[in-house]
Amino acid sequence: MAKRLSQIVRGGSLVAQPWPNGRGLTRDVVRRTAGDGRLDWLVSLADLAEDAPFSHFAGIDRIFTLVAGDQVDLVLDEGAALPCRTLVPAHFPGDRPTRAILRNGPGRALNVFVDRRRRRAAVAILLLAAEHPAWPGRETELLHCVAGRVGACGSALDPGDSLLGSGPEPVRALGGPAVALAVRIWDAPSADAETRSEV
Repeated sequence: MAKRLSQIVRGGSLVAQPWPNGRGLTRDVVRRTAGDGRLDWLVSLADLAEDAPFSHFAGIDRIFTLVAGDQVDLVLDEGAALPCRTLVPAHFPGDRPTRAILRNGPGRALNVFVDRRRRRAAVAILLLAAEHPAWPGRETELLHCVAGRVGACGSALDPGDSLLGSGPEPVRALGGPAVALAVRIWDAPSADAETRSEV
């Protein structure tokens, strides 16, 4: 995917809106749509106030990363619970029935959604020592500051802020240690390429 110019999205500017199923609140950080108008990829911050089912997203893969609060369990298809700890990304299909169970009170999660026909995604945790650089990777489409202050592409991010289009530029913790999430998104392999790889 072509890189865009970097752009800061301040956490305080995000607008809260109900989940599609009305059971919680979310704030879109960035949303991209494909030429047919369908969702291509989305990064959002969700407030988790109570046990609740997640919304259904047909054809979408998700990554759920708890950034505030303690443990949340995800129950898929009424099966065994998947314990989600703080800053440990959890991958799951967005079109499988999923319920979130809060084990230790409210929390907040960064969610990544991708159309599985077109995209793949990953979330990397960057634990940054003071003033030390880290390279999030050339496929990084978004950098989100969780704690401390992060410098990237000539900008300073406070907790809750995000930088779009950061790409391969190095990032640093400013003044003290910091924690950031790097959201990487790339093109899914074509069906022909997948077939060739299996031969």
